Amino acid sequence: MKRLMWQFEWQDIEFRKLGVKLKFFNRASADFYSTFYKELFYRYAGYDDLPKNWRDEKYKTAKSIAQFLKGKKKIMSVGCGLGYIEKCLVELKPRCHIDAYDFSMDASLWLHSVEGIRVIQELEKGDKYDFIYCTQLLYALTDKEIYDFAVFLRSVLDNNAVFLTVDTSVDNRENGIATTLKVRIKQEINFFFRPVYYFLRQKHKAQFWGWTRNNSALIRIFREAGFDVDNVFSAVG
Repeated sequence: MKRLMWQFEWQDIEFRKLGVKLKFFNRASADFYSTFYKELFYRYAGYDDLPKNWRDEKYKTAKSIAQFLKGKKKIMSVGCGLGYIEKCLVELKPRCHIDAYDFSMDASLWLHSVEGIRVIQELEKGDKYDFIYCTQLLYALTDKEIYDFAVFLRSVLDNNAVFLTVDTSVDNRENGIATTLKVRIKQEINFFFRPVYYFLRQKHKAQFWGWTRNNSALIRIFREAGFDVDNVFSAVG
């Protein structure tokens, strides 16, 4: 199962106020991200200035990931973004060292000064990791891009290594949130009509953001790329 998704703001920054043309049918441009991060770093001086509810959610995610890091020596985060989860992880696990990679050159400004983190823009030849993770990344990729990403991961994961992805499922039951049949039917109706409503009434405010999937959709792609699924579980919603 896969659904389209749109975004109107992030970190309390409304996209329509950025002065960049938003794309309703295509993913955000490099110009969008460059302008967005320029505004973000102008508005916020550091991690502690970011909205508290967002920081609390990311800290809980970091605690969930931290349980997998025992004994792991070569760790990489892919799509680290601002790097708040990475900052939390090295605070929770002081002996932990993480290579943090992101597709954006702008996003990781604050992360460079965090001890225990090495911000990288490309992999060094022969690098192998025993634990790689990403959080809220795959929604921004097409199925083909996820498959290519999985193939890449296999080339840099050591023998018996683990890859962990943290994603929000389109099915709330897989997020650990109990729902009734009535609620699920209402959700399906919303999924059907929401794109039409956004296009007719909110087009100038909305940026196409990607695709939410359920677990089986992601599992299918990774299995096609040669992965075995070790565990599927819900945590922190």
